[in-house]
Amino acid sequence: MFHKRLLAIIALLPVLGQLTALSGSTPVDRQLRISELAMYKYEGFQPYDVVARVLDGRGSPVDDAYVTITSASAGSVEATLRNSGRGYYVGCDLDWVDAPSGSLTTVVRVSQEGSKPTAASVRDHRGNYCGAGEPQIRPPKVSAAKQDGDKKPLDIQVEVVDETGAPVQGAFVFARATDFVRFVDAPLQDVGHGKYLSCNFGQFNSKGAGAISIHVSVSARGYRPAENDGTNKVGRLCESILPSEIDISSHRAMSPQ
Repeated sequence: MFHKRLLAIIALLPVLGQLTALSGSTPVDRQLRISELAMYKYEGFQPYDVVARVLDGRGSPVDDAYVTITSASAGSVEATLRNSGRGYYVGCDLDWVDAPSGSLTTVVRVSQEGSKPTAASVRDHRGNYCGAGEPQIRPPKVSAAKQDGDKKPLDIQVEVVDETGAPVQGAFVFARATDFVRFVDAPLQDVGHGKYLSCNFGQFNSKGAGAISIHVSVSARGYRPAENDGTNKVGRLCESILPSEIDISSHRAMSPQ
């Protein structure tokens, strides 16, 4: 009798094991996974966007999950992504951060009642998915030169590039130059290949390098504007151009009264 009972129990062990496994496991369709995940941000002080797609274990989109992000490298920001359909969850302009592209990391967590939660991390890359992000335009260097002496012309040249270093043509480049006695405001001329120039931007009585301060602002359609500063060196940038050949009628000079 004992041996028969033992054999019956042994025969039931596989069935009991299957029942135990089923009772302790999560059904396939309740196993969440993040199938797509991206974070976008342009250079400089810009907002970042995050987009994630959530599927269940059978590959079907999940539109009723709770999706949050934590961005430790961006000031420990926490936010909730909104569902936009077909399993996609989006966060636009989640925070503004002054950092280069590729330097931020965000953790995305997904949960749903009755489902096994999941999480993944992502590093930002250059771009914009939604919101106010724009490519960054830059004037990395302001070059200026003036010969020593009274009423000598100041030449200014600025190179304008995008955040990849490619030259930008068609920008509006506006400069202000001052020796703190006289102020001159005027745009620079687009001379091609991302270079903007003004020969005889204004005439000053200063002497020596660094005597004139120049402030430049740059804007272009589709780009976030930028500014930069510089000072003069002694000499000329436009040796081949005579002051009489330059039209400075559009310049607006201001001197103390």
